[in-house]
This record gives sequence, C-alpha cells and structure tokens, in this order.
Amino acid sequence: MALATIAAHALQPGVRASLINHMNANPNPPQIGSTPPNFNPSLERLQHIDILKLIFFYNEDFGIVQGDVVEDRINKFRAFLTAF
Repeated sequence: MALATIAAHALQPGVRASLINHMNANPNPPQIGSTPPNFNPSLERLQHIDILKLIFFYNEDFGIVQGDVVEDRINKFRAFLTAF
C-alpha cells in the first residue's frame, strides 16, 4: 500500500481516492502466479490508476517515481515484466 501511495502522491485527488477505495476493498495478498482481477494485458491502454493497482497488487514500484507520466510508467512496468 505504501508504494502505491507514494506513486500516487502527485496525481489528481480523484485518482488517489480511487486507489484508496481499491486498496480497502482488496486487503488480502495475492497468490503466487496470480494476476489482478480484470487485468488487461494490453499495456498501452493502462492509465495511472491501473498502474497504481498493479503496484499495490505486486507490492513492487517497478522503478516508478512520482513525476513519471503514464507512458514512462507503462515502459517501466513492461521492463519489469520482461526482466524475468
């Protein structure tokens, strides 16, 4: 939760509020090998909130920092997926 909150800090209040609602609705850690509910593998369509949910789900910041635009966040998430 802390990593997603840090990444969301500079975003619009509505995005942060949506993230907080999502985190409160999903308190249990995921099982190994699982993907987030309703995960869309079309990375180009991801928005800030989608990436924040991924940060929360995987408990990994993917190298994302507060000032990153969505395209940078997508590229960092893609690099994370292909690094293994």
